[in-house]
Amino acid sequence: DQWVEKIGYLVSKVTQSLYPTSDLRVQPLPGNEATRTRILARFLLHGSAMDTCQLVYAELHAYSGGESKMTLYRDAWFDRELSTVALSESTTVSTRSGVYCNVFGIDHHRF
Repeated sequence: DQWVEKIGYLVSKVTQSLYPTSDLRVQPLPGNEATRTRILARFLLHGSAMDTCQLVYAELHAYSGGESKMTLYRDAWFDRELSTVALSESTTVSTRSGVYCNVFGIDHHRF
């Protein structure tokens, strides 16, 4: 079982190398009204079509008006919004099990 742990560890190191160096952000950006309800923001890998993934900047927003949302951007400068994932009481949030697994799902989205 030690080799499974080692492989899992090495896979996690390769995955970490795909992310730009950045901190977890919790404060809204000055002068950017869209970030005023931010809970946290950070880069994530988002599963895309045909078993590919895309590095996105994800921003989780506070609950308001019956739902919350996670907005996906092309980068940390909010140049281009790629999509918004609505979060409500009917949203399915899931996780995966495995060695060093940190995959989660929100409805049909995989991160």
